[in-house]
Amino acid sequence: MASSAKSSKRFSRPSTATPKSSGDTSPIIEKFDARQIVDETVKRYQRTIGEKNLTLTIDIPEGGASIISDRAKVERIFQNIFNNAVKFTSVGEIRVKARVSADRGILDLEVSDTGIGIDKSKMDSVFEPFQQVDNSIHRSFSGLGLGLTVARRMAELIGGAIQVKSEPGIGTTVLMRFPSKAIASAAVPLEQRNYG
Repeated sequence: MASSAKSSKRFSRPSTATPKSSGDTSPIIEKFDARQIVDETVKRYQRTIGEKNLTLTIDIPEGGASIISDRAKVERIFQNIFNNAVKFTSVGEIRVKARVSADRGILDLEVSDTGIGIDKSKMDSVFEPFQQVDNSIHRSFSGLGLGLTVARRMAELIGGAIQVKSEPGIGTTVLMRFPSKAIASAAVPLEQRNYG
């Protein structure tokens, strides 16, 4: 089993950038390393992370986390999820974890935060377009917009899936699961994921 490379960072004076967008729904299959997507996305949010004095922990195996899939879609999905984590976390940390199962070639990409969290009664609505988790939040944060809706739809296009676990005042964990090309014709059940 490959050992993990963990890093905790506090950013102070990073540069500004805007996440990429990808409107094309046609899959472009290629081999890529999820570590590159994580690193590139983190750079885009360094300024905000630094201003909030958040700790960022990245946990990805030293050998990387490579799969064969649509890189542009996986990147767009991760950016949307990471954007929400940064936006809704004012104090604490954001953790990113990536693993590829050796036997099935499935990438599990996970983003956890210590943000505001989501009440169980609101969980079913977070994937609805322009749904705000709580109207009172609107005074301090912009809404979730189409982020989670687009992320879920794009994941389904490449046979993937997204699961959200959250607790108000504690934080949120979003699991993104992506299969390699060989099994991308069917969605991967998230029930196989052990959160223990």
